[in-house]
Amino acid sequence: MYLRKARPEVRKPGIIVILLASISAVIEVVKLVFPGLSPWLLPISVYCGVLGIIMLWVIYKNKIFTIVPIARDFIVDTIREGVLTVDQKGTIIDCNNFIQPLFGEKNRKSIIGKDASEFLKDWPEWLDACDSMVEKSIEVKKEMDGEEKYFMVKVYPLYSKGFRLLGTVSILFDITEKQQRLEEIAHLNFMKDQLFTLVSHDIREPIALQVNLIEMLEEEKQTFSSETAELFDFLSTQIRSTYMTVGNVLEWFRNQKNDVSLNPESLALVDLIYEAYRILSIKSKAKDIDIVIKVDEAIMVYADREAIVMVLRNILSNAIKFSNRGATVEVAADKDHEGKIVITVRDQGIGMSKKLLEQLFTERQVISTIGTEGERGTGLGLQVSCQFARLSGGDLWIDSVLGKGSAVHLSLREGENVEGDHHRR
Repeated sequence: MYLRKARPEVRKPGIIVILLASISAVIEVVKLVFPGLSPWLLPISVYCGVLGIIMLWVIYKNKIFTIVPIARDFIVDTIREGVLTVDQKGTIIDCNNFIQPLFGEKNRKSIIGKDASEFLKDWPEWLDACDSMVEKSIEVKKEMDGEEKYFMVKVYPLYSKGFRLLGTVSILFDITEKQQRLEEIAHLNFMKDQLFTLVSHDIREPIALQVNLIEMLEEEKQTFSSETAELFDFLSTQIRSTYMTVGNVLEWFRNQKNDVSLNPESLALVDLIYEAYRILSIKSKAKDIDIVIKVDEAIMVYADREAIVMVLRNILSNAIKFSNRGATVEVAADKDHEGKIVITVRDQGIGMSKKLLEQLFTERQVISTIGTEGERGTGLGLQVSCQFARLSGGDLWIDSVLGKGSAVHLSLREGENVEGDHHRR
């Protein structure tokens, strides 16, 4: 009975040892029952010593009476992970105390020797891995003592020394606490996103209204006194800068949580450039920077209007920020060999080192540098622009020489010309 339930690697050598040990006993019994056969059986008895040597060799080779099996049993019974061993016939041949409550059993005797399908019927994926004898990771759950428990099951094939498949060993890990923490984090993230949606609207709308009021007042600027006009220009610059900063931060955050939905359409590129420049006009005039736009009105791009206007606005804002007073910023566009439209914004500013260029495109590092007249920013503008450029099917890269200026290149998919398309300036 013991050998029938023993592990396959122990069962075979155990049977051999018992058979070898039985031969001598059988010969002596025959001698007693049939004394007349003693002369014939005597030579065979001589070879029993040889059988004993063979027994010792089998015991030594398979470590039948060593402490290893005892130590293994002790470890299996005391570890905090569940262990379930199923043979190639689908019969449970071993388990430990930790896995018993999962099956609603109080002792292993009610589990060992039973068919695995009887206990794993609620988890068909686990049962299939045991039947197929393949390595697999499965997540299971079970209500125990009124509480829902989560477990990670790792199924491993069990091989003999000759690499013959003998069955599977399933290791069970309790991940209930980890799962609860993940659910708490998911709930907190949901609450954070809800709060972000409400706050972003409450922040953006008042600033957008201020920008609109500034644009309306610009029409009456000629009637202002010199002091009022100077104060108005300062206020206008601050409000527009704040609007851009808030927009960049909100879009960056929205992008980080993968909640970006773009609506691309065919658009006249020159319209997008002028729309982006409109909010920066006072900023460029304040530094006496001339923005030269050399873009064919017939060029169309396929992109989301709001996203690309924001990207162009960030690029132009940086060009103005890092240009010296009285400089020129040039905007041009052309088609590359892949058929994409490449917009280039070239300035004559302070430029960047190779090391700084590499750091700018590292998402884990946000770099904010000061402009030629002390202008500050969040450092998120370029990252947001790069992300939106790629989401639009294009790319963004920079060529720069320290002390000589920079050229920012933005590639976009070409759009189709639409009849009756008009340009808004």
